[in-house]
Amino acid sequence: MAQYNIETANKRPSAGDALANPNWSPYMIANSADVRWLKPGYDANGYETVWNDASVATNGYFVVNKFQQDDRKNRFIGQASLSYELAKNLVLKGTVSQDHYDYNYRNITPTGTLYALTGQYAGIKSDVSETNALATLTYNKQIKEVGLSFLAGTNKRRSSLNELDQAGTGFTIPFFYSYNNLASGTTLALAQRQDVNSIFGSADFNYKSLFFLTVTGRNDWYSTLSPSNNSKFYPSINGSFIVSDVVDMPRAVNLVKLRGAYAQVGQGAPEPYAVNLTYSNVPSSGRPLQNVSSNVPGSGLAGITNANLGPVLSTTTEGGLEAQLLDNRLSLDLTYYNRLTDNDIVNTTISPTSGYNSVYLNAGKVRNRGIEALVSGTPIRTANFSWNTSYNLAYNDNKVLQLVEGINSINLASTVGNWAYINNTVGQSAFEIVGTRIQKDENGNTVFDAASGYPVATALQPLGKSVAPLTMGFSNDFRYKRLSLNVLLDGKFGNKVFSISEVYETRLGLLKSTLPGRENGLQLTGVTSTGDAYSRLVPVSGLRAYYDNYKNYSELFLHDGGFIKLRQVILAYNLPAFQISSFKLQSATIAFVARNLLILMKHTNFDPEQSFSNSNYQGLESIGLPRTRSYGLNLSVKF
Repeated sequence: MAQYNIETANKRPSAGDALANPNWSPYMIANSADVRWLKPGYDANGYETVWNDASVATNGYFVVNKFQQDDRKNRFIGQASLSYELAKNLVLKGTVSQDHYDYNYRNITPTGTLYALTGQYAGIKSDVSETNALATLTYNKQIKEVGLSFLAGTNKRRSSLNELDQAGTGFTIPFFYSYNNLASGTTLALAQRQDVNSIFGSADFNYKSLFFLTVTGRNDWYSTLSPSNNSKFYPSINGSFIVSDVVDMPRAVNLVKLRGAYAQVGQGAPEPYAVNLTYSNVPSSGRPLQNVSSNVPGSGLAGITNANLGPVLSTTTEGGLEAQLLDNRLSLDLTYYNRLTDNDIVNTTISPTSGYNSVYLNAGKVRNRGIEALVSGTPIRTANFSWNTSYNLAYNDNKVLQLVEGINSINLASTVGNWAYINNTVGQSAFEIVGTRIQKDENGNTVFDAASGYPVATALQPLGKSVAPLTMGFSNDFRYKRLSLNVLLDGKFGNKVFSISEVYETRLGLLKSTLPGRENGLQLTGVTSTGDAYSRLVPVSGLRAYYDNYKNYSELFLHDGGFIKLRQVILAYNLPAFQISSFKLQSATIAFVARNLLILMKHTNFDPEQSFSNSNYQGLESIGLPRTRSYGLNLSVKF
């Protein structure tokens, strides 16, 4: 098997904060202004035109017309296998697979950008690969009513990264965008390699095809951990029992199966070179100097390594029920699981007064437990038409049970300005949004600081889950002769989203919440911290400062992140066989595919799936783009 993909892109939009973000000006320009007034974004000399009092807030048209960004990824995925029967039912098989890509990236901040008048350059050239070499020996045997199957194997997984990062400032010749034209530039070469060596085995038993039992064992050795602490063995056992073949069931019941499982899975450090300090050269006018390298190469963060890091271990117990009813036209699948992750490895921030910014830790225990349900059926089935439908629902209860001894909370991410945080805190959900509220007394009155005249902010406290605990999907598949239509809806519920966009929009007076007081001033009433009555009038001239201070109350920008979306529609036609038989094809299907079509329900004025990234920043929205709506044609042929 071999697959080769080429992906090219130009002018991918930046997101997050104001720098080089083309979405900033459309969102943040005054409501009474037309964003098209900012065209073309540059003057006769090619320099960015000023549109506000903050040079870091780039003119969106200047970004679109003058910034340069391009990237290209060439990816190869291949697999080859060879098997040989050593004896009857005894088969030796070897498999080699590789996933490799080379990536080229260039980003130009052009001459004339207000926050970098002489321009900036960033470039990446990288080669990334993962290679697996797998060897297995299998044996199958049927002894009367007992079926036996055994497997033993070994695997070596090697991941490698070779990367060259180039960055610099100040193009000596204006508008000539070459790395060699930079007044100041740095080059960083990265070479990373990590291996996982494994041995594993399994034994499968079945009795009369009624009772099934599988036992497995695996041991991994991780190169990213200390040799004295890099080995982990983890077993599993799972079984199932076909109840309906033993117990008489009503005629409407076709199948009832019970299943249960216990399994452990290990994991090494996510990055190489996290257990011992490494060093890198730093610029010097004299004798070469070295400094302690980051514990996340390429991040620029000075981190403490941890020679005592151990493997992560996840232990899962699971039980479930499967049923098929009404001549297999209705099915039900229920699962309950409990997963305990111990010694999870986290690169957490620490006080910079230590001389470092972060440290890798085996950060305690996290528990995930929940239920998953799937109901599917065929309400209509005729010779020419059928309707298949399925609905799945999953609920996950996530909780941090324990962190490193003496530590009750770990910060994983934060917004610009530290207006909200993503923390792991003992007793709370993992990736909890943490921030402040406006302090209230027992009667619900706002507590004011008599000296500043602003509401008092509470201490940091949990505000909500950033990861949705409840998810669902609803799929419907209609077929009429050779024509088929698939419609997929999905949704997430129970999570919160903190909007950085709304912080800025409030500070700039763009939201309706900033209208009160614009005519005659804003009258405030409440109590002081001592319980005395408090009242003052904020003059019109003081409203900007008053509403700007809202950034200190995280709860004001917190929203229900739940949504339901029309995720995908596929309209397909299966070409008749007589039209393709001359090409020796077994089948051919052409399909129109549309994704991210509609948001059917939401509680925000932005796409609730907007986020900094898919990492720890889930739950933080910042002047980004909604999911891209896409349309395409797909041709699938089978020889």
